[in-house]
Amino acid sequence: MVAKLFDKSDDDYFAWIEANPESFIANTRRNISPSYFVIHLPSCKHITVRGDLPAGAFTERDYVKVAALDLAALVGFASYHQVQLDKITYCESCKPDRTNDLDLLVKKSLRDPEERRRKLAESNGQARFRTVLRREFIRSEHVIAERLEIAGHHCESCGKEAPFLRNSNGLAYLEVHHKKPLSEGGLDTVENTIALCPNCHRREHHGVPKHPA
Repeated sequence: MVAKLFDKSDDDYFAWIEANPESFIANTRRNISPSYFVIHLPSCKHITVRGDLPAGAFTERDYVKVAALDLAALVGFASYHQVQLDKITYCESCKPDRTNDLDLLVKKSLRDPEERRRKLAESNGQARFRTVLRREFIRSEHVIAERLEIAGHHCESCGKEAPFLRNSNGLAYLEVHHKKPLSEGGLDTVENTIALCPNCHRREHHGVPKHPA
């Protein structure tokens, strides 16, 4: 599968997204920076929301986009352009390398029940597996502790009490979320975080966020 570079036209870029909603998009600098290559889903707000951005901001200025129908094509493109493997990162909001690739496959399966039932009949029930090499950010325990102390036992979005206590340390179960993801250059600071219950945290990542950066 071949990756497609968009470096001249935002209109062409958005037309490609509309035609290929189940693809993957990499955001990188115009010179295909060897140290910045972030992969997103095409629905991700970080690569689609125009807001107050100037015309051409997505592909015609400092940043360009690389699109492909599978992750392997994007990784291959990055490798060809000498992007360091540990510099290929995945958006923490849309998580293209974790759950959403499965979400896309589920969506395809729902559209073709005949093919789905054929695959089920052929399956022996053994789960497949893969080995993933990825870079992870080491988060500050002090930032998390400070934010949890500020929040007390209540979600800072809906205001409801934490649903239960953690077995590991007895603390109220709230998830500390970065408003601007670390993979997008967000800082690991108290000011860039918010403590959320599981439902509100899922909304920030998979729905319309109430607490954008």
